[in-house]
Order: sequence, then structure tokens, then C-alpha cells
Amino acid sequence: MFVMSNTEKETDMKRFTLTLLLIISTVTLQAQTKISGMVTDEKGEPMIGTNVMVLGSYDGASTDINGEFAFETFEEGVNQLQASFIGYKNTMASIEISKIPITINLIIEESINKLVAVVITAGNFTASENGN
Repeated sequence: MFVMSNTEKETDMKRFTLTLLLIISTVTLQAQTKISGMVTDEKGEPMIGTNVMVLGSYDGASTDINGEFAFETFEEGVNQLQASFIGYKNTMASIEISKIPITINLIIEESINKLVAVVITAGNFTASENGN
């Protein structure tokens, strides 16, 4: 049976603590950038459920009941932020991601769809066996 002395236990504990601190500092160096803001329509009303994302990544969020969103990303440099909602035009904004929190407000415009009128004409007729 292997028995460790107190000195060996202290050394192992110091190694474990040092390794843990190294791992934590490495994760901290790869910190994410927080992107937050609000999406409104042309009238200034909050847009609930709008999807906001960094294009070319899986990073994004949907707006809440107040039209606000917040998410974090590892992306860096100049990127495109997109807001999209059914029935509205996609809104794009260029942002510089550099580990500094970003707050951006977006205005999304309604997509106007023209409806073409369809006229249905109905008539009546009678059928008989006499051919009349």
C-alpha cells in the first residue's frame, strides 16, 4: 500500500491548484465579447421575437418582450450583425468586435408585399334532359 507524507500531499495540492489557475487564466484570455441592444420597428415599437445574429456564425439571440437582446461571441474583427423577422426586411449593421462590450440599436422595416386582385366570376345555368 502506498502512503503519502504530508509534504507530498502539500506538493500535490500545490500542483493541482497551479494547474487549475492555469486553466482558468487560459479560459479568461479567450473571453467572449458581449453584444446587446434593442430592435424596434419604424414607429419605435419594440420588435418581440426578432432574430439577431453575427453572420457566418452560430452566435445570436432572439429579442425579448421589450425588443432587447444580448449574447456573447468569440468572433473578432469587422462582422455583420443581422436582424430578421417574418414580414420585415433583414436589417444589417457592420460592427467591430474586439472584446469590448457592444451596444447597438437596430430599426427593422416592414416588407411591403403587393397583393394582386383576383376576380372570380360565377354564373348559373340549368341542365335538362330535353336539351333545352
